[in-house]
Amino acid sequence: FSLASLLAYLRFLDGSGRRRWLWLGATGAAGSVALFSKQVAVALPLAAAAYELIYRPREGRFLARHPLLLGLAFFAGAGLTLAYVLHTRIDLDDLEQFSMLTGYTGEASLRSFWATAGRAFWLYVGLLLWPAGLCPDHVIALSGSLADPRALAGWVGILAWATLAIGAARRAPLASFGLSWMLIHFLPISNLLPSAYVIADRYMYIPSLGFCALLAWLGERTHAALRLRGPHPPRIWARVMLAGLAALLVGGYALRTLAYAQHWMTQRGVWEYALACNPESHRAHYFLGSLDLEDAAYARAERHFAQALAIEPDLVRSHHSHANALFALGRHREALALYDRAVERWPQQAEAWYNRGNARAALGDPEGALADYDAAIERAPDLSVAYNNRGNAHKQLGRPGAALEDYRRAADLDPRNGQALFNLGVLLHERGHREQAIASLSAAATLGVDQALVALEHLRAGG
Repeated sequence: FSLASLLAYLRFLDGSGRRRWLWLGATGAAGSVALFSKQVAVALPLAAAAYELIYRPREGRFLARHPLLLGLAFFAGAGLTLAYVLHTRIDLDDLEQFSMLTGYTGEASLRSFWATAGRAFWLYVGLLLWPAGLCPDHVIALSGSLADPRALAGWVGILAWATLAIGAARRAPLASFGLSWMLIHFLPISNLLPSAYVIADRYMYIPSLGFCALLAWLGERTHAALRLRGPHPPRIWARVMLAGLAALLVGGYALRTLAYAQHWMTQRGVWEYALACNPESHRAHYFLGSLDLEDAAYARAERHFAQALAIEPDLVRSHHSHANALFALGRHREALALYDRAVERWPQQAEAWYNRGNARAALGDPEGALADYDAAIERAPDLSVAYNNRGNAHKQLGRPGAALEDYRRAADLDPRNGQALFNLGVLLHERGHREQAIASLSAAATLGVDQALVALEHLRAGG
């Protein structure tokens, strides 16, 4: 869609009359879909302006000679202002907890990400040139300041890249555009406003189009050099060598692409490969543990979460998921200690309170469980399972009226909550509402609650 938007824009530049403006509409439509597909497409207007400056005479430009360009400059300034405001309000640690900012070691700060951005750019270039180091989960040590020689060298290199792109505009427009495209599309993923993985292979899909343009330019120049050497046509061996090198290069990249793509066929495949190429990836351990938890492989899940925490002890999500695995294994007291940590660091998350309530209930503390279920419901008023389990706590504490209200609320919020319907049916029977109890238990039985089938048989037999 990025390419479609750019090609439609070129038709707009070359067009005339009403059709010309239809092409501009197509530019916006394709650009919008590109943006919804991957946010890096936000750089498309800058790329289009760069194309104009490189390829078009002044009278043939649109963005570069209209007030819209000033608008772009304004929005760039507004973006820097926004970055400053967000930096003063956003907790980088919270971004890390939700995997919105990850792939680094060291102290996270706006300054450290700015310093590291230059190094990240050259790591991306290296992965494009020699894709042997591709990995679903890279980790980079943050630079403390721009005085770090590696950070300084990275930014000097970026300035040299930009200078080369500008200087090549007249003599080698294709190379200039390829260089410009890569640099412009690096900006949204550069973490100048920290919000994403510091290094991620997939972030280079769109910037790599500029790399392809550079390869095309290189092949074109090499072919031209062979043709211009001496008064006679080049020998056949030179043509064969050039064709062979081109085939080797393109074929090598294609085979590497196919081989690497195989690891992305399944979620488990991605994270198993991430662990193979980066054994210190706490994210790989975390996501493999999550998959094992879904598959009820609780012991294996517990080991993965323990390893994730050994690598990165402060990740709240790992504490919470590790506790879930321990709870499933019946190690309730160990789970409670980790739930305590999750609730302390993640107080806004209803699920953490709900699960801690379950651990307290399993340890024979209905009062503590009740308090946690209250906290979970306060944060997520539509959490059906929390009402059901709070009903259990009320019933255990001898409050059948409050329990009945909670079971009904749980069933109303989620008519497919079979356990709530079963608990409601049992309590209705205990309180003498036989017909209502049968209706509730029948609904639970249709949802696969085996206990409800047993209870119905007893009721219908007069029990």
